[in-house]
Amino acid sequence: MTALTECRQAPLAPVDYDILDKKAEQVLAFRDRIVTVLEWTRDEYGDPVQRKIEVPAGPEVFKKGEVSDRLFEALTRPVHPTHLAVHLTNLSYHKPWTRGSEAWRVVVSDMMIDLEGVSEYAIIKVCEMFRRDHELHYFPDTAVLVKKARDLDWSLRNVNVDKPKPMPQKREEPQLPVKNHKSRKRVARIMKIGGRPPEKWTQWEKRFMDAIKRKADGERAAHK
Repeated sequence: MTALTECRQAPLAPVDYDILDKKAEQVLAFRDRIVTVLEWTRDEYGDPVQRKIEVPAGPEVFKKGEVSDRLFEALTRPVHPTHLAVHLTNLSYHKPWTRGSEAWRVVVSDMMIDLEGVSEYAIIKVCEMFRRDHELHYFPDTAVLVKKARDLDWSLRNVNVDKPKPMPQKREEPQLPVKNHKSRKRVARIMKIGGRPPEKWTQWEKRFMDAIKRKADGERAAHK
């Protein structure tokens, strides 16, 4: 398959986009790619620890069926610069642009350069995503919009046949606690309390030792 380089003579109308989108969803699956990253935070004692969080990393497109040459060309046909301005303006009706008309002209002019050659379908689909985002109240950050449109355009042109199998996860070795003044004091306190019979512990000491036990049990469970 080869993508067309010729732009449409008129902007892709909403009714035509809906027809094209329905045909695409019959043979393609659109998903958000999620990756796991490590983030530094602090535990209940104020010590620095790392935790795993999942973050979005751009769209993925997979085949569910055969994509005809005609459909592929329709999905990847690049947007005309003036048609891009139409689609961005339509989005601004839903998510208002608040920095004035002069700034709007500069932004649109720059995005015509940033999104040159990008699929008109991908741009409309990304605008649709922002339009339906109930947590977004104003026009999105332009760098984010450009990245999402380019990511989707790339995924459409390099559509995967099947969802790749997950790579086997390498078991991570437990991280050693960060040794600082607070952690040394806590170890000394544990040793001091643990050296006495539990029935002689104060209420505060019981709560402290219970918290230490819960944390240790959680760390062991996480590395099983």
